Amino acid sequence: MSRMRLDAANIEKILHEDEIEGEECSEIEDYLEIDEHDSNSCQSSEEDCTEFVSSNPVPTSDNLFHRRTDLDNVPLKYIRQGQYLSKNGAVKWNIEEPPRSVRTRSHNIITERPGPINEAKDAQTSLECWVLMYPDNVLEQCVVYTNIYITAIQNKFQRERDCLPTDLIELKALLGLLYYFGTLRGAHLNTNDFWATDGTGSDICIATMSRQRFHFLLRCLRFDDIYSSTKTAE
Repeated sequence: MSRMRLDAANIEKILHEDEIEGEECSEIEDYLEIDEHDSNSCQSSEEDCTEFVSSNPVPTSDNLFHRRTDLDNVPLKYIRQGQYLSKNGAVKWNIEEPPRSVRTRSHNIITERPGPINEAKDAQTSLECWVLMYPDNVLEQCVVYTNIYITAIQNKFQRERDCLPTDLIELKALLGLLYYFGTLRGAHLNTNDFWATDGTGSDICIATMSRQRFHFLLRCLRFDDIYSSTKTAE
């Protein structure tokens, strides 16, 4: 790199360039000051506009009728009150929708993830879910109470095979038939149609149990001890 020799002409040239740069910087600063003044004036105008809007009167229930077409058939007294009244005057409904900017109450905030918990997370089929709601220990209690009732009415039957006690497997089969009838919407159908042997009946019903046994179990099905419930009633 060659060195420039500082003589009188070069020194004068350098000083002249410094003066030009100083003038350009001052022009830029003046421009920035003008922009700041314009922005301040815009902000002040916005504040004035805000004050002007806020100074306008808030619409009341009286002029609400003129700007809402859904209140055409509402009596004027309800519009002035700002709420509807029930026939007995005990229940009130506000005409205007409540503000949406209100903070949500703590008891309405969902903090837990919806869905199954504990053992229900492992249930994959509808049968596994059903077992969680009706475990075997609950059904076994029903079997015990049902057999107590069957024993109490055995003397009313001439044949012992017509009033045999039940077990857990047969109780589940009975409940399964009830669910099956529900899927067929057969609540108002005659059971003879399901156990018909002319080819129009249901093979599931015929293979599960006889029609007489089905009616007998429905009659004897109990969910509590007949003796303890009688003492409680007395």
